[in-house]
Amino acid sequence: MRNSSKLRELTVSYLKNHQEEMMPYFDGSGSIEFGDGGIKKSYNNFDEYLKLISKPPAWAGELEMIALAKVLDSPIVRLNPKERPLIYNKESKNTPLFIGFKNGNHYISALASDDKNANDIYAQIVENSLDLKDPSLDEKNSKEEGK
Repeated sequence: MRNSSKLRELTVSYLKNHQEEMMPYFDGSGSIEFGDGGIKKSYNNFDEYLKLISKPPAWAGELEMIALAKVLDSPIVRLNPKERPLIYNKESKNTPLFIGFKNGNHYISALASDDKNANDIYAQIVENSLDLKDPSLDEKNSKEEGK
Protein backbone atom coordinates (compact mmCIF):
# COMPACT_ATOMS: atom_id res chain seq x y z
CA MET A 1 0.00 0.00 0.00
CA ARG A 2 1.23 3.49 -0.84
CA ASN A 3 1.00 6.42 1.53
CA SER A 4 0.09 9.96 0.53
CA SER A 5 3.73 11.11 0.45
CA LYS A 6 4.67 8.36 -1.98
CA LEU A 7 1.61 9.06 -4.16
CA ARG A 8 2.53 12.77 -4.22
CA GLU A 9 6.11 11.90 -5.20
CA LEU A 10 4.95 9.58 -7.99
CA THR A 11 2.44 12.15 -9.27
CA VAL A 12 5.01 14.96 -9.37
CA SER A 13 7.50 12.66 -11.09
CA TYR A 14 4.90 11.74 -13.71
CA LEU A 15 4.08 15.40 -14.35
CA LYS A 16 7.77 16.24 -14.66
CA ASN A 17 8.50 13.34 -17.03
CA HIS A 18 5.37 13.87 -19.17
CA GLN A 19 5.35 17.66 -19.46
CA GLU A 20 4.44 17.68 -23.15
CA GLU A 21 1.44 15.43 -22.52
CA MET A 22 0.31 17.42 -19.48
CA MET A 23 0.85 20.99 -20.72
CA PRO A 24 -2.61 21.26 -22.35
CA TYR A 25 -4.08 20.91 -18.84
CA PHE A 26 -1.70 23.40 -17.20
CA ASP A 27 -3.02 26.91 -16.66
CA GLY A 28 0.38 28.66 -16.87
CA SER A 29 0.27 30.66 -13.65
CA GLY A 30 -1.85 30.83 -10.55
CA SER A 31 -1.75 29.79 -6.94
CA ILE A 32 -1.98 26.63 -4.87
CA GLU A 33 -3.66 26.39 -1.49
CA PHE A 34 -1.94 24.75 1.45
CA GLY A 35 -3.09 23.27 4.75
CA ASP A 36 -6.53 24.46 5.78
CA GLY A 37 -6.70 26.78 2.78
CA GLY A 38 -5.47 29.84 4.62
CA ILE A 39 -2.16 29.88 2.75
CA LYS A 40 -1.81 30.41 -1.00
CA LYS A 41 1.45 30.33 -2.88
CA SER A 42 1.81 31.62 -6.42
CA TYR A 43 3.60 30.06 -9.38
CA ASN A 44 4.48 31.54 -12.77
CA ASN A 45 5.61 28.47 -14.70
CA PHE A 46 5.53 24.68 -14.67
CA ASP A 47 8.79 24.26 -12.72
CA GLU A 48 7.58 26.55 -9.92
CA TYR A 49 4.27 24.69 -9.94
CA LEU A 50 6.02 21.32 -9.56
CA LYS A 51 8.10 22.60 -6.64
CA LEU A 52 4.96 23.78 -4.85
CA ILE A 53 2.86 20.65 -5.35
CA SER A 54 5.74 18.42 -4.28
CA LYS A 55 5.40 19.76 -0.73
CA PRO A 56 2.69 18.67 1.66
CA PRO A 57 0.17 19.99 2.45
CA ALA A 58 -0.35 21.46 -1.06
CA TRP A 59 -3.84 20.77 -2.32
CA ALA A 60 -4.32 18.53 -5.35
CA GLY A 61 -6.45 19.50 -8.33
CA GLU A 62 -7.53 18.23 -11.73
CA LEU A 63 -4.01 18.05 -13.13
CA GLU A 64 -2.84 15.88 -10.25
CA MET A 65 -5.88 13.59 -10.55
CA ILE A 66 -5.20 13.07 -14.26
CA ALA A 67 -1.54 12.27 -13.53
CA LEU A 68 -2.30 10.04 -10.53
CA ALA A 69 -4.74 7.94 -12.55
CA LYS A 70 -1.99 7.43 -15.13
CA VAL A 71 0.63 6.64 -12.46
CA LEU A 72 -1.61 4.03 -10.85
CA ASP A 73 -2.85 2.80 -14.24
CA SER A 74 -6.38 2.67 -12.83
CA PRO A 75 -9.54 4.59 -13.45
CA ILE A 76 -10.22 7.10 -10.70
CA VAL A 77 -13.88 7.95 -10.23
CA ARG A 78 -14.53 11.30 -8.55
CA LEU A 79 -17.86 11.24 -6.75
CA ASN A 80 -19.70 14.38 -5.77
CA PRO A 81 -23.36 14.38 -4.75
CA LYS A 82 -23.85 17.66 -6.62
CA GLU A 83 -22.36 16.46 -9.94
CA ARG A 84 -22.22 13.48 -12.22
CA PRO A 85 -19.20 11.23 -11.62
CA LEU A 86 -15.97 12.20 -13.36
CA ILE A 87 -13.70 9.40 -14.53
CA TYR A 88 -9.97 9.87 -14.99
CA ASN A 89 -8.06 7.31 -17.10
CA LYS A 90 -11.26 5.67 -18.23
CA GLU A 91 -9.33 3.56 -20.75
CA SER A 92 -7.57 1.56 -18.01
CA LYS A 93 -8.86 -1.98 -17.48
CA ASN A 94 -7.58 -2.19 -13.90
CA THR A 95 -9.65 -2.05 -10.73
CA PRO A 96 -11.12 1.42 -10.31
CA LEU A 97 -10.48 3.67 -7.35
CA PHE A 98 -13.18 5.93 -5.93
CA ILE A 99 -12.71 9.32 -4.33
CA GLY A 100 -15.25 11.68 -2.91
CA PHE A 101 -15.03 15.38 -3.64
CA LYS A 102 -16.14 17.24 -0.54
CA ASN A 103 -17.00 20.93 -0.22
CA GLY A 104 -15.59 21.66 -3.67
CA ASN A 105 -12.01 21.53 -2.41
CA HIS A 106 -11.19 18.28 -0.61
CA TYR A 107 -10.69 14.70 -1.81
CA ILE A 108 -11.52 11.74 0.43
CA SER A 109 -11.19 8.04 -0.27
CA ALA A 110 -14.38 6.11 -0.86
CA LEU A 111 -14.88 2.37 -0.50
CA ALA A 112 -17.54 0.08 -1.90
CA SER A 113 -20.04 -1.25 0.60
CA ASP A 114 -19.70 -4.84 1.80
CA ASP A 115 -22.10 -6.29 -0.75
CA LYS A 116 -20.71 -4.39 -3.75
CA ASN A 117 -17.68 -5.04 -5.91
CA ALA A 118 -15.67 -2.02 -7.13
CA ASN A 119 -15.66 -3.32 -10.71
CA ASP A 120 -19.45 -3.80 -10.65
CA ILE A 121 -20.01 -0.29 -9.30
CA TYR A 122 -17.66 1.12 -11.92
CA ALA A 123 -19.41 -0.75 -14.73
CA GLN A 124 -22.74 0.65 -13.56
CA ILE A 125 -21.35 4.21 -13.43
CA VAL A 126 -19.88 3.86 -16.92
CA GLU A 127 -23.11 2.35 -18.26
CA ASN A 128 -25.19 5.15 -16.74
CA SER A 129 -22.71 7.76 -17.94
CA LEU A 130 -22.14 6.75 -21.54
CA ASP A 131 -22.60 10.33 -22.64
CA LEU A 132 -19.95 11.54 -20.19
CA LYS A 133 -16.51 12.26 -21.54
CA ASP A 134 -13.17 11.98 -19.81
CA PRO A 135 -12.81 15.41 -18.11
CA SER A 136 -9.17 15.53 -19.07
CA LEU A 137 -10.12 15.24 -22.74
CA ASP A 138 -12.79 17.93 -22.43
CA GLU A 139 -10.31 20.35 -20.88
CA LYS A 140 -7.60 19.49 -23.41
CA ASN A 141 -9.99 19.89 -26.34
CA SER A 142 -11.33 23.22 -25.10
CA LYS A 143 -7.79 24.60 -24.65
CA GLU A 144 -6.78 23.38 -28.13
CA GLU A 145 -9.89 24.96 -29.68
CA GLY A 146 -8.98 28.26 -28.01
CA LYS A 147 -5.57 28.38 -29.69
